[in-house]
Amino acid sequence: LGLSTMLVDLGWQEGWLPSIYDEKAEFPGGLRALADDLAELELDLGVWSAPTSISAHDPVAQAHPEWLVPGDDGKPFEAGTWFWAPHGPIHILDLTHPGAREWLRERIRSLAERGCRYFKGDFVSNIQSGDAKRRHDDSIVGGGGLETGHIAARIFMDALRERRPDALVLSCGGPE
Repeated sequence: LGLSTMLVDLGWQEGWLPSIYDEKAEFPGGLRALADDLAELELDLGVWSAPTSISAHDPVAQAHPEWLVPGDDGKPFEAGTWFWAPHGPIHILDLTHPGAREWLRERIRSLAERGCRYFKGDFVSNIQSGDAKRRHDDSIVGGGGLETGHIAARIFMDALRERRPDALVLSCGGPE
């Protein structure tokens, strides 16, 4: 059929959370085993994630609220509600914070080590929300809107290319 890539979409992550990078228990063998099986069929493994959408249920939101874009009240800005159970507020990963950038780099590295070559990043348009005006480092990016989104998207892409320079990337609903 001329296929080159098989994508594992939403549902492979523990807890059905958008920014979790651990496979759920029901995923037999994990991503590494699947990547190996697909390689035998001459297919690359791709994965879906929402790298800048941090669920309030995500351990990183609880351990590092300083990595999340704050609202006017100083608490993590609520950018919406996660569509799937366990639902709950979604926060925006502040890619101007060095800890958040390193955390994301390590998640990408872990996916690359498990054989992922294609990345489908979804819901990344949240980083350009005009309501998300505050950032850890406003010398990199301040305010909200399109410019903020482009700069934050560049930070994300730099982290991805640093860890997996040959990766294929599809931005699904984000700043191109």
